[in-house]
Amino acid sequence: AGIIEVIFKCAIAVLLFESVQIGVIYLFYYTGIDYSIYEGLYIIIYSAIEIPLMFGLVKLFGYTEKKKLLKTTKPDSGSIIMALIVGAGLLGIVAIYISITRYIGENASDTVNQAVEEYSQAMDRYQYAEKDVIPAWDHWLNFFGTFMLVPMAEELLFRGLVQGEFERKMPPWLAVILASSVFGILHGISVQIGYAIMCGVILGFVYMFCDSIWASYTVHAVFNFFGASLYSLLESGVLNTSED
Repeated sequence: AGIIEVIFKCAIAVLLFESVQIGVIYLFYYTGIDYSIYEGLYIIIYSAIEIPLMFGLVKLFGYTEKKKLLKTTKPDSGSIIMALIVGAGLLGIVAIYISITRYIGENASDTVNQAVEEYSQAMDRYQYAEKDVIPAWDHWLNFFGTFMLVPMAEELLFRGLVQGEFERKMPPWLAVILASSVFGILHGISVQIGYAIMCGVILGFVYMFCDSIWASYTVHAVFNFFGASLYSLLESGVLNTSED
């Protein structure tokens, strides 16, 4: 009965997390807001809902078990430096993973090549909207939301809730693997699932060894900053103040 209860709680948390994002998409649709143009606004809104919601579930689940669920030890300077280094290292690991996947797709497997193309299209913000149509403020919302809010929402869910619940009924290393698998699968795209699982494993062990959500959040934020946010902001052209 114990492990069934844990799985049920994790499923509820994941369902609520995903429902928020779907709900905001429907809100945009019915209010006539174009998601492809206002992606930054979308990220800010769903993250602003998910963070207190996930934190509330952490408190609720911890209260029902009469045990603190979320690890919030204040990291020392050494842990912060380590987190920054690990975050930068993750970028290198993912870059190698993507390069190998592209090589396999181009030289050995049409299936892998198609998956890489689907991943590239999914990562392209300007597939459905020209960058000049997107207002500068939304580029900035996308920038801050992606590296500051999204990592916190995801860490509260996958490390705080899912990994925390699994750790109650199984060895910590196994809880890390299972939480990372959920983290990877929910990223949805075949190519991305692979590196998301790898990143999830590293984030999980950082959380476990540092005993702090702030440590795993720092790693996640650094990864998102250099892996997505900064690149997207530079590509948008909002920092280009030169006159033609």
